[in-house]
Amino acid sequence: MSFLPKDYEKPASGGNYMKLEQGDNKLRIMSDAIVGWLDWDKTTGKPVPVRTKEKQAPLGEGKVKHFWAFIVFDYNEKRIKILEVTQSGIQNTIFSLHNDEQWGSPLNYDINVVRSGENLETKYQVLPSPPKEVAEDIKELYKGMNIDLEELFNGGDPFEKKISASEGMTTGIQKAKGNQALGMTGGSPLTEGEIDASNIQF
Repeated sequence: MSFLPKDYEKPASGGNYMKLEQGDNKLRIMSDAIVGWLDWDKTTGKPVPVRTKEKQAPLGEGKVKHFWAFIVFDYNEKRIKILEVTQSGIQNTIFSLHNDEQWGSPLNYDINVVRSGENLETKYQVLPSPPKEVAEDIKELYKGMNIDLEELFNGGDPFEKKISASEGMTTGIQKAKGNQALGMTGGSPLTEGEIDASNIQF
């Protein structure tokens, strides 16, 4: 009798940010990248990421890192996520592919980032697949998510859906009409370092 059920698979770790695990990390880039500088504020006990568009002096003894962030489809977990890349080796390879006439924009093909080793011996190999269209089910999953990468610079949540002024007004009008239909009145008014690249557009 087996300790674990037959065909058991360990549940995915979940989360909105893709973590590069040991072995294969197959992904499809779904958006242009934002680029900037990443530091950590450790004055509050729990380290808090601080991202800026321009390089700033370090907040502590650590090193400020150049980062890229973009939206991806994680094939392992079959989810839309954000991948933040600070490893210069990964950046350099994708940058080279981006500038290569035979490959071009990494939006046009799948990428497998293979991780091996541990700690200071960790290595990453970036392997592109032949160009192909994004699968329809992935397009459908991504459609309408409205992920705002710029929120990373504000310390906000890129996945938090925001209601535009026009959407908010429409919702308010609909609610008011509903209240009138129910004979209700009153209410409140509506209120409104490595790579020389200032912006990487895939």
